[in-house]
Amino acid sequence: MLTRITIEDDRLLRQAHRLGGFRTKRETVETALKEFIQHRGQKRLLKLIGTVDFRDDWDPIRERHKGQPYKPLWPRKRKASHAP
Repeated sequence: MLTRITIEDDRLLRQAHRLGGFRTKRETVETALKEFIQHRGQKRLLKLIGTVDFRDDWDPIRERHKGQPYKPLWPRKRKASHAP
């Protein structure tokens, strides 16, 4: 998608370009945007720390089959008997 932008602080773009070792301004801006999005996503995840109850004794398989006899997900294959 073609987008034209005016960056008022030319030093900012030059510094990012030099620091990242990018070949083009486009590569500089695209990488900066990707890193910005990744950083914001990490910040949101960090805010969730401590908000989720964790039980180290929880077993999802037992919870799924609570009150029912255990049935394996895949039936065991019988070995072919070798008749003498």
